[in-house]
Parts: sequence; C-alpha cells; structure tokens
Amino acid sequence: MRRSVWSAAALVLLGTEALAFGPPMPTLQRVVASGRTQKIDIVISLDPTCQSMGLSQVNILEPPRSGQIVTTQGREFPNFPSFNTRSRCNTHRVPALVVSYQSAADFRGEDEFTLEFVGPLGVPRRLRYHVEVR
Repeated sequence: MRRSVWSAAALVLLGTEALAFGPPMPTLQRVVASGRTQKIDIVISLDPTCQSMGLSQVNILEPPRSGQIVTTQGREFPNFPSFNTRSRCNTHRVPALVVSYQSAADFRGEDEFTLEFVGPLGVPRRLRYHVEVR
C-alpha cells in the first residue's frame, strides 16, 4: 500500500516539474535596418479548409531595450510546409497578425524581446526574438 502511494506522489511531482519547466523557448534570429520599421514575423491561424480561425492576441512579456514592437492586422501569404494539409492555403493571402520592429534612431547593435501569442483557441505560444540592428 505504501509503495503505491509513494509512486503516485512521485508521478504527481514529476508531472508538475515537467509542466513547470517544459521545453525551452525558441529564439528567432532577425536582422533589421536601424531606425526603420521592419516586419519580423506573421501569425496565422487557419483551419484545414483555409478559413481563418481568427487572429492571435499578442502580449509583450519582455520589451526590447532599444526599439519598439508594432502589431497590425493584415493579409499575408502563409508558408506551411508541403507535408501540412494547410500547404494548399499558401497560394492566397489570409488574415494575419503582423509583428514589426523599429529600433531607436541611429541605434546599431543587438536587441532582444519576448512575446506571447494566444491563439483563437486560447493556446499560448512564447517566442524570444534576437534582433541584430545594422
């Protein structure tokens, strides 16, 4: 009896740790021109019939030190890989959340920031961006 209680407690503890730490956050590398607003990412949510599921919401978790983030609604071409059933959606523009970055005037160097995107179904996705400003 004690063994089963101990095993269950160990599983709960391990499960909590796995959720608390999870996989490492991806870092996207970008290069932008100093002082110019430049598109650095697009976020698209489509169902398998290429219909928009709605736009994601964006939260700035860590702001850039030497620039600013601008998000706008637009229409962009998706870029699904060929093995994805949504790859046929790549031939036309669809509703998208467009993420742009603009450095402070005359700044050159490296900047970083972290964004959280919450999709139409409430699933969060966090991304870190490392930007080289030239």
